[in-house]
Amino acid sequence: MKKILICVFLMVGLVVSCSKKSGENVQEAPAELEKSELSSIKNVDWEKNCVNPFMFGKYGYTNPFGVCYSFPDFYMIGFSKDGKAAICLNEEIDGRGGNVVTFRVQDLVTDEVLCEFDWDSYEYSGQDYEEHDQIFASESVMSVFAKEKGNEIDKLLGQYSIIVQPCEFVYFPKNDDVYGLSFDVSIEDTGKRKYEVFQIVNYSISARKNGEGAKRLTFQQDVVCENVHVCGYFKSPYEERVVLVAGEEHYIFEGNGLRYRLFGCDLNKGFE
Repeated sequence: MKKILICVFLMVGLVVSCSKKSGENVQEAPAELEKSELSSIKNVDWEKNCVNPFMFGKYGYTNPFGVCYSFPDFYMIGFSKDGKAAICLNEEIDGRGGNVVTFRVQDLVTDEVLCEFDWDSYEYSGQDYEEHDQIFASESVMSVFAKEKGNEIDKLLGQYSIIVQPCEFVYFPKNDDVYGLSFDVSIEDTGKRKYEVFQIVNYSISARKNGEGAKRLTFQQDVVCENVHVCGYFKSPYEERVVLVAGEEHYIFEGNGLRYRLFGCDLNKGFE
């Protein structure tokens, strides 16, 4: 009997040792999360998880976005343990009405968009304004979206091993007391114009971390936009990695609005 018990303890020790070794740089998901919460978008609290750059005001900052008036809502759905993230965007379509919700999974190591699709609340209501108002009078656009596209999204979350979990958004401009991060944007006007009106630019974004120097996160060429803003970032719960949310300022209906771009930043590599 003693031999059997010793063997059991040895086996358990080996399993624990192997688990730690294979994921030594990966933080585990919080134990209090239920299994369903790890795999379903239907468990997202849309109101609580909503992030919007216009919320700068509640932190006492002046609005850095100038003439921008359209700021789509941003929702971080969750991260995988291997550098991927899933998000949703909810943009109100000025001039036409209704909302377009975008679901996206992105690799934060390569910045490649792995999958993306749109859902249009106006199309969902049969392009009928009265029907649209009735549908969304008692239920939010995001909750209807989650019901309609939830099964499809849950399959994608499982495919890319995304764990559904709320994450805090660090707004900029704001002193980052935890990682000492700051981001610089450099914009070059190419002199080219779209429709002879809208400027075409090249831009780069660099990250700085305390006294460890800087590294370039991205260089984008021939982008039609008036400006580029750093909105803030989310930190992955499982890796030493953040995802920067940048806003390209585009002309939309009777003014300018932000279109979000995501760029991954490894906190341990590349700073020189």
